[in-house]
Amino acid sequence: MMRIPRVPAWAPLALLLPVLPGCSTGGMEWSVTRFHELSAIKGKSFILVPAQDGLGSSLEFKAYAQATAKKLTELGLVEWPQSKFGSSDYLVGLDYGIGPPMTVDANHEVHGLSVPQIIVLPRTTNLVNGGPLTGVQAPLYGVTGYETVSTVNYHRYVRLFIHEGHPGADGKFLRRYEGIAESDGASRDLTWLVPAGIAALLTEFPGTSGKSQTVQIASSAATP
Repeated sequence: MMRIPRVPAWAPLALLLPVLPGCSTGGMEWSVTRFHELSAIKGKSFILVPAQDGLGSSLEFKAYAQATAKKLTELGLVEWPQSKFGSSDYLVGLDYGIGPPMTVDANHEVHGLSVPQIIVLPRTTNLVNGGPLTGVQAPLYGVTGYETVSTVNYHRYVRLFIHEGHPGADGKFLRRYEGIAESDGASRDLTWLVPAGIAALLTEFPGTSGKSQTVQIASSAATP
């Protein structure tokens, strides 16, 4: 009768479960970089506009713009209607996108039971033939090899720009803030990537100018 080896009770549960590439239970990690000349922002008025031509008529952009405006008002700013364009304190521009696919190879440990081996017991003698006494080492649970797993990742980004709300003498709107949140992963679903990137950008807003920081965003926060 064939005996099925039992996995030791002390084997960590994490080692018994398959590791799925690109999966994480801790949410998403974003790299956030900001440059700005902002100080006191509470009470300032803003109008949110697309940072790219052609986005203004998009219902998808409208949903992300509303989510961004909601978070900015929670930070103390005041949203003004588009009809007051040119007279608000700030113009806030929103942009987002996904780069081309990138294949990423990673080596992963393979865990399992080792093959039983014949071992020589030290300082013992086989009374039958006078030779060394041997035994069978029980299989151990651990790393039994390695495998290469290939995944397809995408570079995802969300950008935010803040300009003076009224043009200067040269007719241009002076930029006061620019920030970008970037992440790499297997998902291309903008419906939760963009809200997550917005949440990352507005963490500790306006943030320290000229520095990058890593921001962890829980999956529950990635909702428009």
